[in-house]
Amino acid sequence: MSAKENKKPQERPILRMGLAGISSIAAQTVTHPIETVKARMQISSESGRANKGNYSGIGSTIKSIYTNEGFGGLYKGIKPAYMRELIYSSLRLGLYEPFKKLFKAEGKDVPIWKKFVSGSSAGLCAACAANPVDYLKIRMQNWEGESKPVTWHFKTVMAEAGIAGFYRGVQITMVRAMIINGTKLSTYDQIKTTLKKIGYKDGLFLQFSCSMTAGFFMASVSAPFDLSRTRVFSQDAKNPKYKGLVDCLVKTVKNEGPKGLYKGFLPMWGRMGPFTVIQLVTWEQLRKSFGMTTI
Repeated sequence: MSAKENKKPQERPILRMGLAGISSIAAQTVTHPIETVKARMQISSESGRANKGNYSGIGSTIKSIYTNEGFGGLYKGIKPAYMRELIYSSLRLGLYEPFKKLFKAEGKDVPIWKKFVSGSSAGLCAACAANPVDYLKIRMQNWEGESKPVTWHFKTVMAEAGIAGFYRGVQITMVRAMIINGTKLSTYDQIKTTLKKIGYKDGLFLQFSCSMTAGFFMASVSAPFDLSRTRVFSQDAKNPKYKGLVDCLVKTVKNEGPKGLYKGFLPMWGRMGPFTVIQLVTWEQLRKSFGMTTI
């Protein structure tokens, strides 16, 4: 029998990444509306911006979007969101274990910081690759007028700034991705490893508990960076208000106080919690069905 035929499923990185993309698309389908609500709340009361709807709370935001844009308004940007998951999540999940191997973070007694570095590295690579579709997704979610197709937004960005326009705010995306992915995967991995040591069996209950906890920590540490990304991506390309991450954070605190950095936190957690659960549990179950080892 050839070496190729002997190759174990868990050693196939392309398959592992593909399954990560599938699980992430499933999670995105369920949570996209609450992410749109989060994005609108993050731009509400922003200095110099006149919103067409009332985005002061979750209920008022949902009502405004539905009243002014219909039910489809909650799913604005879903196509680039799917493209983003196929690129971003496939890479940030699929590359986690190769980076763990690179940083010698495999085994039972590995310090959590090594897992964080592994997750952050995977997130960095994924963010660089997915920034163009990420930009289109957020642009479309915060487009308050009549829905326009992805091609229209693509042509508009190209006319305004060329290819460089799709990489506006890429530094913020990279920092956010490193924090989110590092926190999510290291927390999930560490909690799961600890609970397995004390007797919990690897299964749906353990995966659900660990992923829900990881989602909370992820939302808590990444909220200011997520808000900055949304605002930088949504600003007028011809008259940009923010120069970058630090400038956006400083101006937000100056105009809205420190709590402004956590605007939209509840829908963010409401999205990240379920998204992380659906994504990681589905990914773990798909890996198991293909004979792969779980995290």
